[in-house]
Amino acid sequence: MPNGGLLPSCFICKHSRKTDAIGAVACQQHGMTVQHAMHMICPDIDHPNLKQFRKKHPLVDGQFYIWIEIHYRTAEHPTLPQYYHELVLLAPLATYLAWSEDERQEAELALRRQKQAEFEQKYGKHDT
Repeated sequence: MPNGGLLPSCFICKHSRKTDAIGAVACQQHGMTVQHAMHMICPDIDHPNLKQFRKKHPLVDGQFYIWIEIHYRTAEHPTLPQYYHELVLLAPLATYLAWSEDERQEAELALRRQKQAEFEQKYGKHDT
């Protein structure tokens, strides 16, 4: 969880299997490789400790989500890194499956930039 362990993600799902690629898992449920598995999640996630998470974050079937993580520092605690996490819809699962690696990277980067801009507009620009 944010600032307290792993985020609920494909990385901890019982359907995932480790791959040779760093940070990637093979999803047995959907027959695909998930890059950046610690930041990706779908509604089919299966893990015994997610009851509270599911109540707080109802995920829509057939959709694929990404955790956006923004690092920042404050004037009050300049040496202590802070983290903002937001769970965001990335794409329908069928779209994610159809994307090339370049298309997937472009979509993730565009979403990260959008959320970074929204964060800075709301809270101001912070040193990272």
